[in-house]
Amino acid sequence: MKYTIKELRKHQYDYHIKYFPFIDDYIHHPYSFLKTKFYMAASAILIFYLLKTRITPNSLTVTYALAGVVGGVLLAIPHPLAVQIGVLLFFTKGILDWADGHYARITKMTTLRGHVLDMYGAHLGALGLQIGLGFFVAWRNELYTTELLVLVTMIPFLYAARLTFFADAVILKDVLDGGLRPLMVQDVSASNKSTQSFARKTYNSISSYMDDRARTVDLICLLMLIELYSTMNITWMVFLLLVIKQWIICAGSFYIVVQGQWVENKVQGEAGREE
Repeated sequence: MKYTIKELRKHQYDYHIKYFPFIDDYIHHPYSFLKTKFYMAASAILIFYLLKTRITPNSLTVTYALAGVVGGVLLAIPHPLAVQIGVLLFFTKGILDWADGHYARITKMTTLRGHVLDMYGAHLGALGLQIGLGFFVAWRNELYTTELLVLVTMIPFLYAARLTFFADAVILKDVLDGGLRPLMVQDVSASNKSTQSFARKTYNSISSYMDDRARTVDLICLLMLIELYSTMNITWMVFLLLVIKQWIICAGSFYIVVQGQWVENKVQGEAGREE
């Protein structure tokens, strides 16, 4: 079946407005309104031409994942042109993210593998931006010191060290190996539930601060561009805040798993769904 660009754009809108009604709220979410309109228009044009090829949706998703890595490398190169291209890549790579799922739905090629790749692409993009920002800060401030480089390398370590990530993997493996074991599920007292609820809310609140969504990514990229052509020097503070945030999230993930009975609640929820 052939689609016009207008039809593809409408399909995008009809699908996303059900899950993200704020994309139509210009008053309260002006940036999200404008950026989603850009994504929908650009991805519709991309899909229009992709439908004429044999390129698969998963290939598009892999390209999206690689764009985050390439963008991070470009930001880390101490040259204005490389940084400019890196910023442009981070500003526009969301088009691929909006296009791959829509392309898969249009061609009836949606897969769990594609969903995993999509989430992984976002993960790589977040790492690429933060690591690239660290090297950009080192270049702009002539601070190629051991301390700063340690901070840069701490970012991927702290991402990998989140206990919640590891716990999710263990729970999934347990499910795939034959189901969750009921004897491992513990009752959670009311007081513990209250403590855990507070810890989780705090954890989620910190996680949402300077998150990996377009508004944060674009703001960081804008600050980098401004610094290239002015005497403003603020990206080092942004980078430091991101490192501190990752430390807090990593420590918080350890706390809510070890003390907050996060795992037990997850297993209880899974067991309840199986019943």
